[in-house]
Amino acid sequence: MIDYRLIRSDRRTLSISIDREGALVVRAPKRVNKRDIEAFIQQKERWILEKQAAAKQRIAARPKLADGAAVPFWGSTLIIAFGDVKKAVRKDGILWLPKTGEAARHARKWRMEQAGTLLTPRVEYWAAQTGLQPVKIAFGNAQTRWGSMNTQTRSLRLNAALIHCPQDIVDYVVVHELVHIIHPNHSPAFHAAVRRILPDADGRRAALKGYTGLIRLWE
Repeated sequence: MIDYRLIRSDRRTLSISIDREGALVVRAPKRVNKRDIEAFIQQKERWILEKQAAAKQRIAARPKLADGAAVPFWGSTLIIAFGDVKKAVRKDGILWLPKTGEAARHARKWRMEQAGTLLTPRVEYWAAQTGLQPVKIAFGNAQTRWGSMNTQTRSLRLNAALIHCPQDIVDYVVVHELVHIIHPNHSPAFHAAVRRILPDADGRRAALKGYTGLIRLWE
């Protein structure tokens, strides 16, 4: 039997999903017994194994913090190297990390600094183009979302991992969140507004899925 995490609720049907780390998650009604749950899993075994294999491939493809490893950066690539530096620094296509201390911590701190430098101008540009001005811009390391907009306070929060994406993808996320100022949900009106600003928004949204694994980079 495949290992799984069970979540019971007042739902009416059984469902299964594979999380970002390849683990099987089963959602079941409170009344369904374990035997029926595991029979359901067995029926879906082929699908589960295929999805878990794909998840393992995505995880294996994540850039590592190893000497000589490549990491995407703003539509280009940086090579990881360790040297006698006090903090992470980018120079001539190389991301230098200190030899001492936790490499991931140094890398995340550098990424937050880069997010402020690179992402803020894109927000300012699109705010000027659209008239949708956030009151506050913040950056974080969320593990599931590229961005969010608090429509009550107009506070925009962007995932610092966006620096690993090309600028056209970054611009899509920025515009997407800014439009939430006037359309809080993902209604047809919301998507129409995004397309008026970015006519190729649908293509950019589809391309964004290819960068999902980078959200959890350097955890």
